Parts: sequence; structure tokens; C-alpha cells
Amino acid sequence: MVGNFKGKSTCRHYLAALSCFRCHFCDSLYRCNPALLRSGFRLILNDRFFVLKRISQGDSNFVLKVFSRSYGKLTLIARGAARSVKRFGGGILEPPCLVDGVIKKSSREGQIHLLNEAKLVNAFEGLRKNFDQIETALAFMKSVDRLTEDEDSDSLALFQLLGNSLIALESCTQPNLLKVHFQVRLLALLGVLPRESDYATFLTNPVMKWQESQIDANTLKSVEQRMLDCIESIALRR
Repeated sequence: MVGNFKGKSTCRHYLAALSCFRCHFCDSLYRCNPALLRSGFRLILNDRFFVLKRISQGDSNFVLKVFSRSYGKLTLIARGAARSVKRFGGGILEPPCLVDGVIKKSSREGQIHLLNEAKLVNAFEGLRKNFDQIETALAFMKSVDRLTEDEDSDSLALFQLLGNSLIALESCTQPNLLKVHFQVRLLALLGVLPRESDYATFLTNPVMKWQESQIDANTLKSVEQRMLDCIESIALRR
């Protein structure tokens, strides 16, 4: 529609957007009615996401950092979440839960988006019975939060890596090995992994086959420290 736009009626999404705010928001809507965007028009999105971080705000609101399947990292506010069991359930807006959410996405860059309701997909309850496992899961979440930019649409591979790592962690007997495996593959996906031979075994084997990435204890300790240093260095530059 670029260059041929003659009026609002030419956008097939226009009426749907005005009437129910459930347009999937093709580029034509941006071009058809920029006034809606300037006024703070919100899209309603249905997406699946992992909760990376939760901060309480006031008596009942939560500010969330999440990583979604379609939009990458987002900052959301869930108003009244601490009180509303109907819209948010109990205890589902906390790491490392996987959630289906209805998000009112702000059209203004840099603004916090509104989480309207959420439904639990997977709470990874098995991880909560073991301190080392839940600590490792939270380390996954922290690494993703620190290393990713907001609203990167090329997020599916990282979303899948995070999900597969949490599933593998539920039956993992060596959480520290899996954590290093996850961090190596995360840095590789982000294109910032240093070229070193010690990382080859982690890049060859997917996280679901972490058992096949066995290395000796000294090498593992060395790789773990290098991962921590690398993550810290990258996070400080962002």
C-alpha cells in the first residue's frame, strides 16, 4: 500500500481496529492512520511469554520483564494483579512461569505495555522442589534479561532455547553443567560468543541432550567463569 494510499477505507484493518482493537496491525494501519498512533492507540496482542523478572509497584500492581515468542523482551505492567485472581490467577506472574497473555501494546516507543489478563501454561513446579534447579532457572532468566534488547522481533530461537532449557532442567542432575550449556548457546544466538575450542561440545549438542556435553570439572569451571565475565562485560555495555 505504500505510495498508493488514497484514504482510510483502503486499509482492510482500519474498521476492525477502531471497532474492537484486535487488528493484528499490518504496516498499512501505521500508514493509514498515524493520528491513532500519536494519540497512544494500543494494539491488543495475544502472545506467550516467560516471566523473567517481577517488581511490585504499590499495593497491587506488578511491573514485569517478560520474553515473548513474537516480540522478544517486553516491559509490562499488570494493574491489580496481586488482587485479581480472575484475570491473573494465583502466583503465575513470577519467574520462571510460562504464560499466555493479552497485552495492550503501547504505540509509543519506550512506554510500558499493559498486561490485561494472563493464563498459566507451565509453572515448572518440578524445579521448585530443588534449590539448585530453581536457582539455575532464575539464572537463565537473569541472563536473558541482561543480554537482550527490548522488542526484538527475531526472538523465536531464543524463546525456544529458554523453554527447552527449563524442560531439560526439570530432570537434570547437573544444573551447573546445564547452566553453562545454556549460556554458551545464548551468547552464540546473540552473536557475541568468543571463538574458543572449549565451547564446541555445547554448540554441537542441543540443551535437551546436555548429558552428551560432558567435560572435565576443571574445564567446566573455567568455561563457567568465562561465561560470567563475558555476560557481565556485555551487560555493562548495554
